[in-house]
Amino acid sequence: MSILEQLRTALSNEENCSEVERLLYRAWSTGEIRVSGDDHNLEPYKLLNRTENHKYDSPTFTFQIERHGATVNGSVYAEVHTWQVDTETGEATITAARERQIYPRAPRLDTAILAKEIAAVITNELDDPRVQRKNGRLKINIGATIPETNAMTTSGRRKRFRAALQSKLPEWEISRTWILTRSTPKGEDDA
Repeated sequence: MSILEQLRTALSNEENCSEVERLLYRAWSTGEIRVSGDDHNLEPYKLLNRTENHKYDSPTFTFQIERHGATVNGSVYAEVHTWQVDTETGEATITAARERQIYPRAPRLDTAILAKEIAAVITNELDDPRVQRKNGRLKINIGATIPETNAMTTSGRRKRFRAALQSKLPEWEISRTWILTRSTPKGEDDA
């Protein structure tokens, strides 16, 4: 009896999920199930203990699997792929993909308000640990101003903050390393 036949029998008998996953893994590993289209690097071992929402309408077996590739780069979302397997021909395809939030999102940060605060510190020459002064130059302590969270959130926040701060301080140039240099001498921009 082929692995696909065993899988059809297990699905018809409504076997437990782990037995179905074991047979799915074996059929995928031996090539009895062949992927049509992009498999999104789904290795057979990833099928074990990770599939959900099994549906069998002979000969079509549909299941979902949560993929965590984006979370490695700091995303709070995993992709959920819906797979359809023809248990007679062995052809498998992804029929749908969606996102699922698996970690809490970082609290919202209003970068416009933050830029207004930092601009006030700079224009009023106030002491603040987020702004360091040395030899007529200013440096934003960006780690203290916008602390690291996940990479995508931190990058987006800092980009929005830079744009908001630049609009509040048009007479200053902001370098990539958060060093501010006055582009017009003090007093000239008041004319």
